[in-house]
Amino acid sequence: METIGEEKRGLVAEAARVAEAAGANAATIGSLRRYLDAYYWHVSDEDLVLAGSLRIGSVAAAHARLAARRPQGRALVAVRPPAPGEVTAFDPSRGVVDLVTDDMPFLVQSVLMELRRQNLDAPLVVHPQLLVKRDVAGVLQEVCGARSAPGAASGAIAESWIHIEVEGLAADGVSPLAERLRCILDDVRVVDEDQSRMAAATAALADELAAEQAEGFVGESLEFAVVVVCEGGIH
Repeated sequence: METIGEEKRGLVAEAARVAEAAGANAATIGSLRRYLDAYYWHVSDEDLVLAGSLRIGSVAAAHARLAARRPQGRALVAVRPPAPGEVTAFDPSRGVVDLVTDDMPFLVQSVLMELRRQNLDAPLVVHPQLLVKRDVAGVLQEVCGARSAPGAASGAIAESWIHIEVEGLAADGVSPLAERLRCILDDVRVVDEDQSRMAAATAALADELAAEQAEGFVGESLEFAVVVVCEGGIH
C-alpha cells in the first residue's frame, strides 16, 4: 500500500507540471520540482494530499508570479478575496494573503496579529523560507531551495514567502488590508534593522569596557553588555 510520503512525492511532481502550466516560469524559478519541494518544506503530508496537486501547484505558481520582481528592501503584498470559481487556495471558500520579503524575525507573528485584530481567522499558513537569486533590478533568477536545507547557494539571499488563507475576508476589505500589511512589514524591517544596530553598539561597548578592565559598577555594566551580546541583542 502506498504511504503518505510516497503519495506526497507523486503530488509534488504533478504539482510542478501544474505550476508550469499556471505560469511559474522555469527560466526565473529554476527547477520547478526543487521549488515545490522547498515551498512546501514545512507543510504536512496530510494537508497536501487533501488539497491535491492542482491546488498546491496553482498556489505555488501564483506566489512565484508575485515574487517575479522585488526591488531590494521592498515587501510584496497580494490580498485576494475568496474566489470559489478559481484555484487560488487549498480551500476555495477562503481568501488569500501572499507576501514576499526579506527573511526577518517576527514576520508571521506580526501579520497574524493584524489578521486577528481585524477578526480574520487564518486556518492555513505556508511559510517557506527560501534562498533565491535576483539581479540588480530585483528580477527573480532562481529559487535555490529552502533556507534550512544543507548546502547554501553562493550569492543567494534569504526571503520569506508567506501564504495565508483567511476566513471572513470581504471584497471591500482587500485594499485596506493590503495597505495595512505593507505598513506592518515596513515596521518589522525598521525593528530588525534597529536591533542589529543595537547589538553592534552593545558589542562595541562590551569591548570598550573589557579593555578598561574596570571594577564595581563598570564591571556590572560589562557583565550586562556581554549577556546582551551573547543572547543576540536587545528585544
